Amino acid sequence: MREIDKFFNLPYFTGESLDELAEKCKEPRKPIIDGLIYEDTGVMFFADDGIGKSLLTFQIICEASVGLPVFGYFQCPKPVRTLWCQMERHPRELGERYKKFSSVFKPSSNNIILTTKLQGLDIKKESDWKKIMDIIHEIILTEGDVNLIVFDPIYCMVSGDLSEPATVAYVNRFSQQIQNIFNVTTLFITHSNRGIKIQTGKLKGQRTQGDFFGSRFLRAHFSTVYHISRRSDGGFGSHWKLDKDSIALPCDEFFLDFDQESFLSRIDPAMLDNKERVANVLRQWETSGREFTNLQLSTACQLPSKVIENLRLRDMKLAFKDSGKRNGISRIYTSEISKI
Repeated sequence: MREIDKFFNLPYFTGESLDELAEKCKEPRKPIIDGLIYEDTGVMFFADDGIGKSLLTFQIICEASVGLPVFGYFQCPKPVRTLWCQMERHPRELGERYKKFSSVFKPSSNNIILTTKLQGLDIKKESDWKKIMDIIHEIILTEGDVNLIVFDPIYCMVSGDLSEPATVAYVNRFSQQIQNIFNVTTLFITHSNRGIKIQTGKLKGQRTQGDFFGSRFLRAHFSTVYHISRRSDGGFGSHWKLDKDSIALPCDEFFLDFDQESFLSRIDPAMLDNKERVANVLRQWETSGREFTNLQLSTACQLPSKVIENLRLRDMKLAFKDSGKRNGISRIYTSEISKI
């Protein structure tokens, strides 16, 4: 357990201990994924059916497992260890996605722990609550500490309607206990509702509000809440918008482009300069040992070949290692971006 957490687990704070608490909290929360997920927080992603929230979140976990920039943008100070609690469906689904991602970069299987042992358990039942805590405790004792625990989705772990405050109280209490006992950040994934249909009058059939995720008391618990929706600007991908931010995140919304071949999403290139775009692709290719030509890198980065060549000869020359091979007249390189 971290020293700071030993202090925070005191039964109460007053006098000198309250002053010490304030002193220890002067430093900002440490990022797990800078700009997206931080230590000592509860996070929720919500989206309508079919948006791909589980796929997107699993990409986050896989890229973070080896310290790659998440979505090619959000930096990981160090590789992240995650316990993924799959609350519904067969684990094959994530296995297939893991394999798909591995064709582009190699996630760290040692930093991703997947369990389906929690399926069918209900946190409203005291006996099930204890079983869940025991299962997580056993996993962490066996596999070691984790930075993040993901629960996907919320509705499968609690009976009742998430629009009801009494039901939400169980989720909030459960999340807080997980954070306190295991010293982790929690990430919950849930479906959005589409508002309530008006039953009478000229507006009959229309909805009273946009997407939301249930009771406002669920929102109240989390430090960070992101709403994920389809892009409405003509792009093929997703739009992420902060619905709640208690820790002053630097990015209140961003757009992702989805690649149908790799299943990976990437930050809209408009948010990156040329060097960042090239560096992010090279990081992925270095982990997989991929060989490439300037033209292949140009296509992957959506940049002219001349821009790639200028970066190779100047600012990023140490990131390109000549393999000694040729594809016709084109040189074949491997990435050594980690050396710069």
